[in-house]
Amino acid sequence: MTSPTKQSLPISSDSPIWAELSQSALVHNIEICSSAAGQTPIIAVIKANAYGHGMLDVAHIIEETIDPNTVSHLAVARLDEAALLRAEGIKRPILVLSGILSPQDLSLCAELSVDAVIHNKHTLDAYSALVSQNHTSINFWLKFNCGMNRLGLSKSEGQYALDLISSLPEANQKCFKGVLAHFSSSESCNTEHTHTQLQLFQETIQHFLDHYPSIISCIANSAAIFYHPESHHSAVRLGIKLYGLPSK
Repeated sequence: MTSPTKQSLPISSDSPIWAELSQSALVHNIEICSSAAGQTPIIAVIKANAYGHGMLDVAHIIEETIDPNTVSHLAVARLDEAALLRAEGIKRPILVLSGILSPQDLSLCAELSVDAVIHNKHTLDAYSALVSQNHTSINFWLKFNCGMNRLGLSKSEGQYALDLISSLPEANQKCFKGVLAHFSSSESCNTEHTHTQLQLFQETIQHFLDHYPSIISCIANSAAIFYHPESHHSAVRLGIKLYGLPSK
């Protein structure tokens, strides 16, 4: 494992407060969650400095000790996080979950060899124009809004997205890597709402899976890994439970 990363904090140097990251505990958490997911590949969410645990340290532990068949991808929120990971030598596939907002962002994804998560028609149109004009290869995923109501294409926009992807050059269609969504309250006792969201997700992505059967589909978050096994699909997204914290 690489040595712990020193980070600047807005506290005095003699502060008695510190955080310790246990490599064995992190690996144990991944093993427990992988078992609960039935060995479904994990997308490990390390955004926001790995929820305060140190993004670089967590990334290096995963990169150096966890099989890619167990943790297939890392996920961050912003491009600057992805750039830092690449600068630190992290080679594992990286998803940028929400920070792709312009053609310039898409171009940087290509430079960094990271996957762009596209969650609106504007960015999807920009992607189409960029790759068609520049013959650029940029891996991308589509995010759908199935009830979280934060980011994502609507179900009604799905056909537009599918038609646009189908119109891309074949090489760029192969860059279409997956579809995802986010549960709003999968840790809740109100399972009916979660089942409604899951059904909407499955209905929304079915045409995509029919046309592109090799893409990854992912909606299960940390809580759903344990409480909703029917939602595991072909990947699960492990966030707060990666660090041993409860999902609620």
